[in-house]
Amino acid sequence: MKKVLIAALALISIPLFLLGMRKVAANRRIDQAEAACNKGDAESCGRAADALLATEDEANDARAAALLKRACRKSNGDACANLGYLVAYGRAGEGGVPEAVKLYAKGCDLDSSNGCANLAAVLSEGGWGVEADLPRALDAFKKACKLGDSESCDEAGELEKKVPSTPPTPGATP
Repeated sequence: MKKVLIAALALISIPLFLLGMRKVAANRRIDQAEAACNKGDAESCGRAADALLATEDEANDARAAALLKRACRKSNGDACANLGYLVAYGRAGEGGVPEAVKLYAKGCDLDSSNGCANLAAVLSEGGWGVEADLPRALDAFKKACKLGDSESCDEAGELEKKVPSTPPTPGATP
């Protein structure tokens, strides 16, 4: 009986130990990325924020948002798009969807397929304080498609059936 109890404890302890080690490793990666971010590496700011968000602990949202803001200011398009997502869902300050659209547009301008796809999704539907803009949504879906987002290619094809062909507006951001 004693051997069975020891074996059962070992079976329980090993996964808990490994889970703890994963958390330690994840925290170490976050700290390393944040240190590189503090030295000016925008990509590391985004990596640290992504790792914080992956913990699914809302207590990390403010720290992640601050890192994403830094990376976005340093022209990291994916960081702008991810920050837009947090803003849209009320996890990173005020502004809601209208502010998120600005961040998605900036991300799209910086060649983030996620920024373009998110911008297009909001503009194709409208609502939440944002007017629908189908031509601009189509341009954003097309750009996301060119940047490798295959789902946006499908969305562009569907939206193209609804939008009359017009030349792009000069100076307009997709």
